[in-house]
Amino acid sequence: MSQLASRVLLAVPLAALTLYAALRGGWFVAVPAVVAAVIAAHEFSALTRNLRPLTPVAVAGSAGVVVA
Repeated sequence: MSQLASRVLLAVPLAALTLYAALRGGWFVAVPAVVAAVIAAHEFSALTRNLRPLTPVAVAGSAGVVVA
């Protein structure tokens, strides 16, 4: 399976979850937002692997920003 196909297969259920969370509000928004931020930080770290990013710091920082 190509990287594009796997990303699309992941994005479709996450988009549905995001719409549900936005309609519910509260912690139903925060938890999926943290999950999305962690996935985004991981993807960014994978794309910039040659630059040797600090992946744990990026994941913790993105989750912390959402919670704050």
